[in-house]
Amino acid sequence: MNSQLDYYLSSINKIKKSDLDSPRSWFTADELASFYKIPKPTFTNKVNVAVISFGGGVFGNITGSGILSYSDCYNYWKSINISETNMPKIIIRELLGVKNTPNEDDGATVNNTVTIQQIGACCPSSNLNIILYIVPNNIDNLPNVLNIILNDKYTPSVIAIPWGTSENILSDDLIQNINNIFETAKSKGINIVAGCNNRIDFPASSPNVIACGGSKIVFDTKKEETKIISFSSNVFSKPDYQYNLNNTNRIIPDIVLNSETNVMYLINKKQYLIKGPTISISILSGFILASGINKFINDIIYWSSNCFNKLSTSLGSIIGDKLSVYINNFVPVLSISFDKENLSLQLNKNKKISLQKCQLKVNVLPLNATNNNITWSSSNSKVASVNSSGLLTFSNKGTVIITASLLERGLNTKCNINII
Repeated sequence: MNSQLDYYLSSINKIKKSDLDSPRSWFTADELASFYKIPKPTFTNKVNVAVISFGGGVFGNITGSGILSYSDCYNYWKSINISETNMPKIIIRELLGVKNTPNEDDGATVNNTVTIQQIGACCPSSNLNIILYIVPNNIDNLPNVLNIILNDKYTPSVIAIPWGTSENILSDDLIQNINNIFETAKSKGINIVAGCNNRIDFPASSPNVIACGGSKIVFDTKKEETKIISFSSNVFSKPDYQYNLNNTNRIIPDIVLNSETNVMYLINKKQYLIKGPTISISILSGFILASGINKFINDIIYWSSNCFNKLSTSLGSIIGDKLSVYINNFVPVLSISFDKENLSLQLNKNKKISLQKCQLKVNVLPLNATNNNITWSSSNSKVASVNSSGLLTFSNKGTVIITASLLERGLNTKCNINII
């Protein structure tokens, strides 16, 4: 089994003089933040994002406490007009014997730098700590690394994993072990963002992870498009939040963002034009951080379609200002129950009345829940049927069970009805 992971960059090219000529055809990181309408961060408390790296490093000086200074990242942020008072702090954590070893010709170093620069451009705040965890490139180490991160003094709001591998080459035991840790992170309100690159990638295929795919922004028209297709997991069944998708297993990606139009970043004091899903992962991570979100967004975003630019796959790309408000104001349904669990109805003996009706009532809690779209079903339509608003129609004697479900939350309640 190949236990190494791949970073998500498809093109790394030093910028040429012709690239600087007007009109240009590439973005800067802050321009992507503006394109997706990512709100400016307003949080006043310290917020942390963990970036997992399976190799390379970042250029700059590291203090004894792990703080990075004199870095390309700070210089890049300055070049796109982020003031020093709004720059995140970068902290390097070297784990399991690995050292920070930046190399301009090493794609892993470029991958790390792109992730940090893009997250900081999307969430420019001195209250943000970007912690780069550099670990050996072996997915067998991931459970240990995740447990270290979850128990670190820098408790993350987001874990960004701009690396991955094919789900098909990993053992079920390893996948389930890692997924259990993801579930623990999710229960703590931590969002894990991973990428997919024209295959069924893990960790992205985990139902406890937000899977981010790539799109292309046509620079001249600023129109967005994608050719990426959806992939179905061979391990994970369909999560409740994908209830409205026509599939039986987990489908990725959840969201797509730019990865196929060049973006300019700074690597070892040199400008590069770069493409790849690492960019989209970093944009989404920055959006979650800037929005101050502390709940698993996949449990919410699948019924907020007006907050997305609809593309040919997945939900589409984010309209950041709308989605931020929707997620932060979202109130989930916690329980549903019938007003009466057992009901006896008298069939009208008047033969001129062939169909009789009764309105069923379901209680949804809390009362201010954002989404309460109930799905109704009957166990015996020959006795009684029920429409989309819970109106029961019956014409024959017998017993029937009516079920009211909130599919995206995995909730349901039943009413036993006896028609006499």
